[in-house]
Order: sequence, then structure tokens, then C-alpha cells
Amino acid sequence: MLDRSVIGMEEFSYVGNAEELRLSNSAQLYLLRSFTSIGKTIRMQVRGFSMTPFIRDGDVVEVSEIKNRAPKVGEVVAFTQSGSGRLAIHRIVGYEGKGWLVKGDNNREPDGIINFDQLIGRVIEVKRNGRTIHFGFGCERLIIAWMVKQNLIKIFRKTFSILKRVIAVFFYCLQNFKIYRKLFRKFFRGVSFIEATDKEMKEAISCLNPNNLLESEIRNSDITNYIAKHKNRIIGYVILARYTEVPMKEYRLVSLLVRARYRGLGIGEALTKRFINRSIEDGATKLLLSVDPANVRAVGLFRKMGFESVLHPQLEPRLEEERTHDRRKIIMQKRLNNI
Repeated sequence: MLDRSVIGMEEFSYVGNAEELRLSNSAQLYLLRSFTSIGKTIRMQVRGFSMTPFIRDGDVVEVSEIKNRAPKVGEVVAFTQSGSGRLAIHRIVGYEGKGWLVKGDNNREPDGIINFDQLIGRVIEVKRNGRTIHFGFGCERLIIAWMVKQNLIKIFRKTFSILKRVIAVFFYCLQNFKIYRKLFRKFFRGVSFIEATDKEMKEAISCLNPNNLLESEIRNSDITNYIAKHKNRIIGYVILARYTEVPMKEYRLVSLLVRARYRGLGIGEALTKRFINRSIEDGATKLLLSVDPANVRAVGLFRKMGFESVLHPQLEPRLEEERTHDRRKIIMQKRLNNI
């Protein structure tokens, strides 16, 4: 997928007003060659997992011309694969005299040796959900190239994953102490809470909850989304769904999520307040949500906000179907008619 805002696709009448142009591998290869040959850069969306974790499926890469400077070990380049002639974007992991050895960061086997004629461009920027990704493309790229060449990158990923979990558990334990929460709130500033656009909400779910598809929860409903941002980074969201076809204008909190490291700072409470206030403005008489009773923090938050456990005849059958390991979610309700 190519972004016409970078490569000047507005010059081509067949694109029309579209912001993106979906092309086959061969078509992308043709355009990439054409534009890099005249010094233009091209922004294109990557599909596949051969460069995970440094370039992920769906990331947007910007490719510039090679010019006269030969690429260095560790750089990521666009090239044509030997034999198939297909376009690929992989890392240079070595120099073998007559050419460069290239390999995908997540591949077990290298692509082989490529020569200068096969090189099309070098990757100069990687963006993920609008944010520039730096790690993997700075001075550390030499170490990464060596690890990729030695098939050590998967060990690195596993070690890094374990380290992240240890840090997450550490912060989770700290968040249980009031003194930590009080100190963190004192020095933590600059969080904004805004109603999210569709694009912002897509980014929020992609970053914070990529494995949870919410279509079944919000089908046949009117949706309002609020997000919390800190320094232009989305750190939490709440989804309000209106079901106007049932009596009493039933409103549901479909999903509330805050990035782990920012929990305990009142962000979830602030997002829930926006959900409540918007429901009051719309004239709702009650609010509903479902929550796992094992999620003690969430249950405690909702009780603090005035929600109580109830039975809901319409939702009970579905909750029974979704029961896992002899545990099912509970329904909590907040009445608004006395507010």
C-alpha cells in the first residue's frame, strides 16, 4: 500500500481523491523503482512478519533512493529477490565481497547475496500508528544485524518479553501502595481527555487492545469514544454504546482500558466520569457494564463510581455462553434518575 501524500500520486488521474493506493507486489516494485530513480521518497505499508519485531505487519516505511553511497551492514533496504524478482524489505547482515547478504529479522534463512543492481532504496523511517519507531535503526542496528545473522533474534525477543513482564509485575505491585499513587499523581501532569475520532479510536484499540474485536458488543448501537492522551500518546480509552431500542434508553460501557504503566493515577476514573456525564447529557436513566469479578481493581472502581451488581434478563444467557473456567462476568448498573 502506498501513500500518495509522499510520492505525489495526485499527478495520476486514476487515483482520484483516495488517500491510499493498494497495489500488487509487482506494481509496488515498478513505482518504487520509478520514484527512487528520480530522487523521490515513497511511503508504503508493510504486509507480513519477516521483519518482526522491528518492522511489524501494518507499519508504514518510507523508502528513499540508494544514491551513490553503498548501504551499510544493519541498514534495512528494499530490493528484488534473486530468482523470483519480487520486492522485499529486509536487513543487510553482511558483506560478501561481490554483494550484500540480506535477511529478514524474523526469518531463519537469508535471502542470499544481492548486488547493487538489485537494490532499489533504503528505509529511512518506520511509523507505527502514527509514531516514529527508532529502535532497530540507529547505532544498535549493527548488533541487531549480527544477532539476525546468527539466528539469535528470537532469543532476544523471548528475553525482552520476559523482562517486560517482570517490569509490568513490578509496577503492578507498586500500584497497590497508596504512597506510590499519591506521589505519581503529584508529579504526573499533562493528561488530556477528548472525544475520539474514528482514526484515533482505531489507533487506541490497535495499541492497547489489539486482540479484542468489539464488533459483537457494539453492533446496532450508537457509539461515542473518549481517549486519554499524554504527550500525544494514547494511554487509555472508554467506549459508550447507546441501545435506544430497549426501554429506559439503556447505555452500556463496552470497554474501559488504561495502559498498564499509567494505572493507579485516576485515569480510569476520569474516563468513567466522562462516560457518566455524557449519558446524563443524553437523558439516559441507567448505565450498564459487564466485568470479570476477578478484576478486583475494576470492580472497586465501578463501585466507587456508584455501580451495583444486578441481574439482567437480556444479557444473562450470553454471559453464560461466555463462561470460562467456571467463571463468568457480572453485570453492574448505575441509575441516573436520582442525579
